[in-house]
Amino acid sequence: ELGNEATGVFFLPLLVCLFTARFCRASVFTAAAHGESTDDKEMPNNHNMLKPLKAAASRGDLETIRQSHDLLAPARPPAGHPLLGEECLTAAIQNGQVEVVRLLISRDVQVNFADNLGWQPMHHAACSGELAIAKLLHQVNPGAILSEAGLSRQTPLHLCAKMLQLDVVKWISELPMGPQLARSVDNQRQDTPLMLTERSRARGEQIPIREEIKTLLRQLEQTPLPAQPSRNRYCPLRLRLRLRLRHLPGL
Repeated sequence: ELGNEATGVFFLPLLVCLFTARFCRASVFTAAAHGESTDDKEMPNNHNMLKPLKAAASRGDLETIRQSHDLLAPARPPAGHPLLGEECLTAAIQNGQVEVVRLLISRDVQVNFADNLGWQPMHHAACSGELAIAKLLHQVNPGAILSEAGLSRQTPLHLCAKMLQLDVVKWISELPMGPQLARSVDNQRQDTPLMLTERSRARGEQIPIREEIKTLLRQLEQTPLPAQPSRNRYCPLRLRLRLRLRHLPGL
């Protein structure tokens, strides 16, 4: 009898510990499955805030965006939650809300993220013909933001040429990297921006716009690319040293 009592006293705390650990683990998985943060229970659910904030960004409601700064660009984004700043930035670009875009950029919202199609904010601005927003994004990250390509390897120039966005095409053509972007090809049909423009459907007033874009892109393709400096080129001082060392005895 004493042996049975000792065995019960030994196993009872062990069973309690195992049950507690199993219950805590189940609670963590349940919270993760419902999109809740296991680190901070008081953090609001971003999925519930996504729709009203995107609507505010689409209609240009600056006051609502200002009041949601902590949600738009959190210092530590919760796992499994959408980044509200990125979603709002895309909605503002698609609806031409320049001031909302400027506010979001000033609130440290990233401009180099990619969506499910591999599109970055510049792709949406070029496709929608939002020249003011495109220039604003280009100021944040000059050059690199225009050379980024989506999953189909289409740059912003591909998209604005395909959608016959003349103002954006003109602006890109005036940039130093315009000739290089005009020669880039995508992964679908190995199309250049000019090829996409030639296949685009233009009716009525769009026909002269398409012809002007084609002329611009042809000029870009014929523009010589800037000479790239050779990595193996020696500087004059180093070259003179090498020539003198060759004439030294024993070398």
